[in-house]
Amino acid sequence: DSAIQGLGASIEERRRAGESLFEASHFKDFAAFRAKLDAAADPLSSYLKSQVGTATTPEAMSEALNRLLRGLSLAADPNRFAGVRLSPHVRAFAQQNPPTPNRIRMNRLLLEEAYPGLFSESPAGLYPDREILSATPEDAARSFTEYVNDAAKRYPDRLKPGEVVVPLPDGRYSVSGQVAVMQINGLLTKVIFDKNPSHEFYIEESFALDWMYPHLVPYGIILKIERNPVAEITEEMVRRDHEYWSQYSERFIGNWIGYDTPVREICEWALKTYQRRDLTGFKGDPAFVRDDNAQKAFSKLRNAIGKSVYAWRVNNTTSPVVQQRMVREAEFALKQAFAFCPYSPETVFNYAQLLATIGRYEDAVLVARTCQVFDADNAGIESLIQQLESYRQAASPEATAALRAKATGPNPDAKAVFGLASTYYSIGQTNEAISALDLLLTNASTKPEYFLSLSEAYRQLGRSDRMEGALKRQMSVDPSRVESWYDLATAQASQGKSTEAKATLKEAFRRSDERLLAEPKATDLRKVVKGDPLLAPLAQP
Repeated sequence: DSAIQGLGASIEERRRAGESLFEASHFKDFAAFRAKLDAAADPLSSYLKSQVGTATTPEAMSEALNRLLRGLSLAADPNRFAGVRLSPHVRAFAQQNPPTPNRIRMNRLLLEEAYPGLFSESPAGLYPDREILSATPEDAARSFTEYVNDAAKRYPDRLKPGEVVVPLPDGRYSVSGQVAVMQINGLLTKVIFDKNPSHEFYIEESFALDWMYPHLVPYGIILKIERNPVAEITEEMVRRDHEYWSQYSERFIGNWIGYDTPVREICEWALKTYQRRDLTGFKGDPAFVRDDNAQKAFSKLRNAIGKSVYAWRVNNTTSPVVQQRMVREAEFALKQAFAFCPYSPETVFNYAQLLATIGRYEDAVLVARTCQVFDADNAGIESLIQQLESYRQAASPEATAALRAKATGPNPDAKAVFGLASTYYSIGQTNEAISALDLLLTNASTKPEYFLSLSEAYRQLGRSDRMEGALKRQMSVDPSRVESWYDLATAQASQGKSTEAKATLKEAFRRSDERLLAEPKATDLRKVVKGDPLLAPLAQP
């Protein structure tokens, strides 16, 4: 084991340090360097003199200096470099003080900048000089706690699909499953991102991580995570991405898909090409048609851009112009992804969802049914088709008119109001969905039991002001529900009403403390708030 580990350590040192260890030939003027050490006129030269002794030849000096390079940081005592003008790169490198053989590289650069012109510049190793700081066990523990607290706050009615959260007898919560694991992983990636502000980050997306969405921009076949949230995906960004993938597609299936290419044409082409293997008029590479791994891989890459950049922006912009531009580009990207692999469940779900969101249910069903031809036993695709068919029926002009008739008037039918709002939301008419919900919010005869559902609906639509109004109406009838006070503080904080939110949160804590005295296993909101980035600052004394 020792021999193998030693070999591994030597290889790792070469890869990280490069040619940073001294050799006799690296000294440009050995006599001048030795004279500086002997004069000991500055703190660094004095320190080096005490460490290298009487090394009077380049070979002996190289051996002595290499012992120092492999040791602690030469900048451990900042006074040694007080009179040296270090470059920003080397200064940041020294502050990082890596624990790996990269420290050899760091110490060599410190000496090169302290004694300019006396050594040859050393080439770097295989890896970048400054390493990425990764998450520590303490970071992992904090991320886990933050996620569990957030899940406890959202339990049971605001959990994500597939999120498994179970309350335990002692008042804690158990979390499990892929969704929970990826939520924690998302928090850990954010820790790494924040710890390395000078590094650029890119991602080949496997599983969507919520915090990244505002930071993502297309970058070739993958995505770049910008340091700050991106206010808008500009027309220039869209143009570059569109042209890049149009040319990239030519290598696989040809460059024939455009904004106006009908969905039916793509579905028919997919069946002809991939199912019947009829390559008549095929404009791409026949090898791609035979390579299902390539089909899946490039479909996923293009799908990630269409979903995580463009489709996400469709639902997170207030500008109708920007929204339409994002819809147009999201559909183009997902058209290509679907054409690359028409049997990819992930691509099919995302493409069908986009089409349904903009009210094109016929096309959405056609996409899902085309996928079913390739994967007839996929229960998920069958469920998707049934869901899309029900949406199509619910969104018909006759069904919408019937709901609207029941939802309006002096005593609106609550079920009809929620159904109408859901219909509008499913076809991308968010403002109409909000107006439908307002029929209940502003009606004096609305029963109290509907206000919690209203507040949750407004939350999903991003309308914290309406959410606040619904919660206040509910609490005017029943102020005893502790979580309502917490949710009200969230709605107020989301609107920048810090003073009101702080007072509401204080009342939530008071009521939570009282509940814990009577029910020791109940949720402790003081613990929950620690993992809440919005309310945690307001909870400070």
